[in-house]
Amino acid sequence: MQTTMMDIFLYKAHLRSVGFSVRRSTKIRDNNDLLYEFYFRCSKEGQTKGKMKIVGEQNSVEIPILGKTDERKRKEREKNETRTRCKAHIRFTKNAKGRFAVLTHELEHNHEMVITVQRHHLRSERQISAPMGELIESMIESGIKPMDAYNYISNEAGGEECVGHTKRDHLNYVSRVKMSMVEGGDMQNVLDTLQERADQDPSFFYRLKFGEENNVVSYFWRDSQMLEDFKAYGDVLIFNTTYRKNKYGLICALFVGINNHWRTTMFGCAFITDEKTDTFVRLLSIFKKSMCGIEPKSIFTNQDLAMSNAIPELSS
Repeated sequence: MQTTMMDIFLYKAHLRSVGFSVRRSTKIRDNNDLLYEFYFRCSKEGQTKGKMKIVGEQNSVEIPILGKTDERKRKEREKNETRTRCKAHIRFTKNAKGRFAVLTHELEHNHEMVITVQRHHLRSERQISAPMGELIESMIESGIKPMDAYNYISNEAGGEECVGHTKRDHLNYVSRVKMSMVEGGDMQNVLDTLQERADQDPSFFYRLKFGEENNVVSYFWRDSQMLEDFKAYGDVLIFNTTYRKNKYGLICALFVGINNHWRTTMFGCAFITDEKTDTFVRLLSIFKKSMCGIEPKSIFTNQDLAMSNAIPELSS
């Protein structure tokens, strides 16, 4: 049987109507590095690495927690089984005429299908098309909040199941767009401003962190007045972060204190992309260095676990 793009389209329509997701699996190439065989497999093919709790398992085993257990690992054990060694697949291979044909097609699954109202969450059903991406980007540039944009698109499409992507896909796409904006002209303006301040103020201090693609992912700065204020009023430090209020989705981390007039005074400021312990450890280390190694006697912060774990590293 000869296969065309229409055959693949029909197979995707089949999985959508039945209620399962697929992933492109094995690709086999010839000696000239030309593709001559590939598979679409059910997303539940194979087995999950490690031991996880299986929903519906009758003879489940409770693992006692002795002492202090890593929270992340404990959550991993509670995840549902996502692989069931399902054998359903479709296999395409190149025939003697140089065209792809369906070689095998396994229809039987060993797991329950996704119900109709949840099928728009299937990974193989989620995609942000080029026109949709352009619409989202135009809404970002207009200052529309990400969730307001998603709700508008959802209403216009006739419901979330008709959008073609989920809220998470939407927010991830917005984050990538905003980071690309930061990597462009706006970040260059920030760098120029920091360098200009450093030229004008000999005690001005700033540090940048670059990502894997050589893009700026976070930065910290403080001026000479902040240094003097910290020397005078830095016994108590208030370290906190704000929500992603700016249009780039960055997190503002503030180092503040109280002066002799009982007014808030700033000791330093940073913009970061995440709130992980490693990020806070690095940020506190930079803050300490910027303050000539002086440490505050007391630090007040919120109940964020990552931040709390990072604070003891300040004295190490």
